[in-house]
Amino acid sequence: MGTYFGNCTNGGNNYEACIVTAQNALKDYPYSNRREEFASLIMKGKYELAKMSVEKKQLERYQDAEDECYGFINEYPDSKDRALAEKYIEKCKLYEKEHPETALDQLGNNAN
Repeated sequence: MGTYFGNCTNGGNNYEACIVTAQNALKDYPYSNRREEFASLIMKGKYELAKMSVEKKQLERYQDAEDECYGFINEYPDSKDRALAEKYIEKCKLYEKEHPETALDQLGNNAN
């Protein structure tokens, strides 16, 4: 599973593949003893996808990553990856704060 994460060839990435594969694993094996690991991969994948996205998609993807981090913390409050989730939340909020014009553009586009 970990080989999906960050496996780049020719400048591309497999973050989306990692996210989908881990989500499918959670859906197909809801009682797996690797649930936390799959959830962590989804969280990391969504954050890295946001970071690597084109500017037009970044805000939405950072917001999605932030939501995923909060969900991860709620489901696994004692996880070894909790500090990482909190760090990602801070970085997502910082991006949103530093790009208010992107949020306004997105609001304008959603109104149409």
